[in-house]
Amino acid sequence: MFEPAITVIEAFAPYRISPVGAHTDHQAGRTCGFTLREGVHFRGAATGDGSIEVNSADFAGAWRSSVLAPAPLRGAWCATAPDTWTSYAEGIRGALAMDFPLKRGLRGRLHGDLPSGGIASSAALQVVVLRALLAANDFRIADPDAVRLVRDSERSVTGTPVGLLDPSVILHGQARTLVVIDCADGTVRLHRFAARFPPHEWWLLDVGVRRELPATPYARRVQECTEAARLLGAPPENPVLGAVGVEALRRLRSTLPPVLAQRAEHVLSEIKRVRLAVNAVANADLPTLAALINASAESLVRFFDVGVPQTVIGLRSVREVEGVLASTFAGGGFGGHLVLLTQPGSEPQLRAFAAAHGFRLHAVHPF
Repeated sequence: MFEPAITVIEAFAPYRISPVGAHTDHQAGRTCGFTLREGVHFRGAATGDGSIEVNSADFAGAWRSSVLAPAPLRGAWCATAPDTWTSYAEGIRGALAMDFPLKRGLRGRLHGDLPSGGIASSAALQVVVLRALLAANDFRIADPDAVRLVRDSERSVTGTPVGLLDPSVILHGQARTLVVIDCADGTVRLHRFAARFPPHEWWLLDVGVRRELPATPYARRVQECTEAARLLGAPPENPVLGAVGVEALRRLRSTLPPVLAQRAEHVLSEIKRVRLAVNAVANADLPTLAALINASAESLVRFFDVGVPQTVIGLRSVREVEGVLASTFAGGGFGGHLVLLTQPGSEPQLRAFAAAHGFRLHAVHPF
């Protein structure tokens, strides 16, 4: 039996889109993204006995736990089944409990505005649970600490070495703002879209390929980047590609195994694309931003072996639709959605394309 609810809790965490900067965060490079008005919502109440019972409108099962349960060992893999929504919720509870004496639990319901897949839905879930638990226990923590908690939680749940991109964008997002993260030290800078930036629209195209992060080649790509960084002269204590320059790749490329050279090529060129995207945002240069997005996607396919046949075909064929300016992968690119940048008024053509290919189309709106 639950004790009577003592505090009504409402919390929200937005989804994010990362137009360029894919797979640079785990290499201590620069990455970027912006938040959407769509996201994950929690509504419920605090419980005085520390018990937790939360349901989801989108997924089966219930999260049943207690804030009084022991916190896992720091860095330990979550004991529950990985990549289920309840394991993410329990992962952030455990990460928070390592540093804060929680006393009040939660009961309530979660729901998301969009299907999951490449829009940082797992990070948004963790952030909304984090915010609900903090509100229930009347705690406040700084954004850098919250970013660390969410990253550590996702690593413990999935066993995958994810970076800072998702929680940093979600926790720092503001209206008409590109969030840029220097993942070498976690520094976040906010760059406003120029007031004169041309009208445009963003869409998600669901090609129907689901993925679970631990089952993708994500961790293998991180290992390949680490090995490439070592061979390019990165410090032994910090073997990441963000610690080496393009000049090192040019000088030593012939000494690298071809696969490792390709991984380095993507990461180092992608770090440059982030810098150029910031300039495009500041200068209201929509054509350049679109070209950078397309170049990022092609680099992911060519040099990072991202995508499956359905997503690669969809990625390229949708660019032939009138009004489509750019298309890229959402998230790590191993499934989920494609992100589309279009001119206003492109919806009829997009819906016809989606229907002809058996895809699903979702309009999204920057925060």
